[in-house]
Amino acid sequence: MANLITHVFLNRSPPRNQKYSVLVLGKTQAGKTALVEHIMSYATPSHTVDQSLLGDGTFSKTERTRTAHTKSSLPSYEVYDKASGSTIDFNPDEGDEEDIRDLLFTREDNIGLRPAPGAVSDAVEFELLNTPGLNQDQDVVQAADIVDGIISTRSFNLILIVVNIHDPLTAEQLLALRYYSKILRGLRSNIAFLYTHADYDLYLHPSENRQLALANKTRSLSRIFQGPTSGDFEPYPSFTIALTEKNLPVVQCLMQNTLRDILQLAVSNPPVIMDTSSMNLERINRIGHPSDFDGLQREMSLAYIYRELHLQMKVVCGPSVPSACLKTITFTGAFPCTSSTMESVKLDSTPGSIIDNTLTVQGSAATADRTPTAESRSSVLVLGRTQSGKSSLMQHMKKYADPTYSIDQSVLGDGNTSRTESTKRFCISSNLPAYEIVDNATGMTVDVQNLHAIQDEFDFHELLSGRENKYTLRMVTPDPSMPSSDCVEFQFLDTPGLNDTDHRSVAIAANIVKEILRTQSFNLILVTVSALSPLTVEYRLELEYYAKVLQGLHANIAFLYTHVDYANCHHSNINHCEMLSRRHGAFSDIFRGTKPISAGGVEFKHFTIDLLSSSKRPVVQCLIRNTLREILQLAVANSPVVVDGHWSNIARIQAIDHPDKKNLVCRKWFRARQAALAA
Repeated sequence: MANLITHVFLNRSPPRNQKYSVLVLGKTQAGKTALVEHIMSYATPSHTVDQSLLGDGTFSKTERTRTAHTKSSLPSYEVYDKASGSTIDFNPDEGDEEDIRDLLFTREDNIGLRPAPGAVSDAVEFELLNTPGLNQDQDVVQAADIVDGIISTRSFNLILIVVNIHDPLTAEQLLALRYYSKILRGLRSNIAFLYTHADYDLYLHPSENRQLALANKTRSLSRIFQGPTSGDFEPYPSFTIALTEKNLPVVQCLMQNTLRDILQLAVSNPPVIMDTSSMNLERINRIGHPSDFDGLQREMSLAYIYRELHLQMKVVCGPSVPSACLKTITFTGAFPCTSSTMESVKLDSTPGSIIDNTLTVQGSAATADRTPTAESRSSVLVLGRTQSGKSSLMQHMKKYADPTYSIDQSVLGDGNTSRTESTKRFCISSNLPAYEIVDNATGMTVDVQNLHAIQDEFDFHELLSGRENKYTLRMVTPDPSMPSSDCVEFQFLDTPGLNDTDHRSVAIAANIVKEILRTQSFNLILVTVSALSPLTVEYRLELEYYAKVLQGLHANIAFLYTHVDYANCHHSNINHCEMLSRRHGAFSDIFRGTKPISAGGVEFKHFTIDLLSSSKRPVVQCLIRNTLREILQLAVANSPVVVDGHWSNIARIQAIDHPDKKNLVCRKWFRARQAALAA
């Protein structure tokens, strides 16, 4: 499969009896073990992917460096029409985008997968060095294990950096990658990147913004490993892949041929040899691991990284920006609704609010009069990590309230850096209509709400992938015998992402806390969590901070798991169901603390949604809109929780140290020192 960022293979025949070594590095839960298992299955089709070795999307399974060996003649694959036996010429760069999706979703009843014709080459032996994930609890211990594995293996034909395509480049990830770039000095010419969790229907025919974002991510990652260069800068080769066992021939063909491309690159590369001289080993031993950094070391290292990336580090302590008015989105259905304009709350970056996290009762009281009361509207606080889908959720909420609204792609994240710059308030009004699907052939409605319970998996996928010529999405007609639904107004407090990629976590936290105190009352606190992001140490610490801040408000917390592929949600997919259950348990425990449900602990509600799906698939859009309705219904049903504005609670919140606070103090000192030297 040709990659989005093209690279050239040297098509030379491998010498016999030579072993090709591949080092696999990457963040925890990026898909390293899944990659190794699928390579083993590609090389030996009878090999079954061992699910017990794979992570659950939340916690890592790989604790030690492991070596796997396999042989392959590197076959390529093709798809064919089962009725005629003819090969299907699949070119994602040509044809209609929806036709490509149809082909991707076509099941093995109609098309098949087979090895492409051609001469069979000799089998080649591969050694795959799989490593524990970066950014784990035992990072230093596992780093030592990884370095030992690299030194003992010595020779590498390919160093593959595995990156979750949905993961932002947070500070901790950048620091970990820079650490390994130092370890791998002298071996960097054989580096390549593999972007995992790539939805083929999005990345085979990518939008210009998505394609540019991926190219920029590759250039950024390449800079970390290449460091200062003279002359033209060339990014490393890259691949995109979806590691899946779905019985979709085209998807399997794309995956198998991408695995072949990766192994071919290993074969074509001359090996790079680790220098095991005592001098180089001493150099490696002197490299400090990021988890051992003090605040100043961390900031100096990050400053170096951002300088190499040619990124303008934002001045955290700049003046605050005046508020701007935002329009309210009003449902334009049969029931009239009224609403008022709200304001955009810009990031308060005064020195006091950043360094001291200063929160005063007077400041909150002064603004409380401008905040609508719980009686006038249902208030929803939206919290979540950078790139977890908060902005996408807000756009779809506006679309739900006003079907004529066009989603603003410019405000959505690119999977790389933070996009939401400030805390924002906006309102929508809706009578909470439900949606349904009509089969165009029969005129009958389809029971979409129980879609997951459909016995036959083929029928399940047929419904999901059905297009507008087959199904129609429509609003459910209200029962005339029932009282009409009242129009409800909702106030959303949309927040910047946690673990911000621009070094503003402390400033953002102070601003969010200030707005929580200002709003006072919440019918729903919605925590958005990407179903594809691991629960790393930095992520957990950030959530624990907000769990402490929101003490007394936990009863109205609910979780929204985003980036959930609806195609995985059939009841027969037991692994997927168990993974989501474990994830919900792990994230709930952060806010529940040590008090289990059986002892009176809170049982948090949760929802799943796929906001990246095609807008031209009616059943998927119906699922999205009805999920949004359920979220809003929960906000209406909940009794509001009210922030304790007593001075003692304000003091308690003040005393909570943000996990990035000490880093900020060092950051300010370091920047002041740099400015003084420059002057």
